[in-house]
Amino acid sequence: MYAKCGSAEQAFGVFQRMECKDVFSYTAMIVGFAMNGEVERALDIFVGMKMVGIKPDEVTFVGVLSTCSHAEMVEEGWRHFEDMSKVYNLEPQTEHYGCMVDLLGRAGLISEAEVFIANMPIGPDAFVWGALLGACSIYGKVELGEAIVKKLVAIEPIRDGAYILMSNIYSSANRWKEIVCKKFKIIKNQLSILDQTV
Repeated sequence: MYAKCGSAEQAFGVFQRMECKDVFSYTAMIVGFAMNGEVERALDIFVGMKMVGIKPDEVTFVGVLSTCSHAEMVEEGWRHFEDMSKVYNLEPQTEHYGCMVDLLGRAGLISEAEVFIANMPIGPDAFVWGALLGACSIYGKVELGEAIVKKLVAIEPIRDGAYILMSNIYSSANRWKEIVCKKFKIIKNQLSILDQTV
């Protein structure tokens, strides 16, 4: 709770005073430090967790991979992703794949992210495509962004966030006509939602 409110130090104080720490308390502390931009401390908690013999679970790895993603720690992220199955016998889920796509995308490795998605053993969902669309927004990849929006809309027809990100991509590329079209689609979607509720 403290960490969510931006007080990672207070959260850490509570964590240190806990007599019986478990996977949940360690994971909460990892995520808390990560949310507050304290990447090294988040990863130190992860190392400490393993040193005392507490096995990380799937949620822990979402926190660790997200931490690596926000810090663009590509090699470390890959190592943790591979350790999930090789060391801890945990099968990566779409959340883990999405974190890896986000990590590669933030680091500017868009092509690698596309190859990663193509080789996923499970079908990519809106979270995975959304992570790649976010990278397109950062790096101005218009054509790829358009293709991703089509995939997102096929998965979730009323997805304004995808249109907003695509509008931002068009804006970066000075493609104003396309921005108007995307804004119109957002309004049209919102009106159709209102029609369904009336």
